[in-house]
Amino acid sequence: MREVIGRLHDVSDKKLEETYLFWLERIHKRVLTGELSSDEARIERFTGFFSDFDYELNDDEFLVASEHYSAAYQLEWRTVPGSLEVLEALQGQVKLGIITNNLVEHQITKIQKCNIGHYFDAVTISEEAGACKPEPEIFRIALERLGVKSEEAVMVGDSWESDIVGATSLGIRSVWLNRYGVEIRAEGKAAELHSFQPASAAVEAIFSSPW
Repeated sequence: MREVIGRLHDVSDKKLEETYLFWLERIHKRVLTGELSSDEARIERFTGFFSDFDYELNDDEFLVASEHYSAAYQLEWRTVPGSLEVLEALQGQVKLGIITNNLVEHQITKIQKCNIGHYFDAVTISEEAGACKPEPEIFRIALERLGVKSEEAVMVGDSWESDIVGATSLGIRSVWLNRYGVEIRAEGKAAELHSFQPASAAVEAIFSSPW
């Protein structure tokens, strides 16, 4: 973004990231509820982002900034280190599923580009499920698609609120991937991992996660 919009040249990486994440989180919730289309959300997100730097984009700048961001964003799609090894170790031993908040088209594209679809027996995406994490309904749908009961399942996720709190509210054992050492003071019970490496330790944590 800094490369295409001169006003951002003196803004730190940290400030750019914090500002963008604020607007992403704020707008994304309205996409998940169907209040905004992805195109409408993109306009509001970029308008809000640049307004925080006292800058109003014209139509040409919006188009350039949006395309530049989208291209860079997609180039950064990649699996978390160690995750493929964990999936390899689990495949065939247990049923595997994905539960994710977003639009179907976006998430299926990510799964395809990361070449992980063949590991999973079911994919549950908030748009088609009609519910978002941490709402219980999306977890119930995922359990039904996998053909398992809550007490037979383990949720592995990196969001305490969406993944861990959501899953444990239904009695699903959980493993929290806390890659950045975030401190959480909230109710909930989960095994904690800081990495999927080594894969053997991650798999052990998944199978022995607390009730």
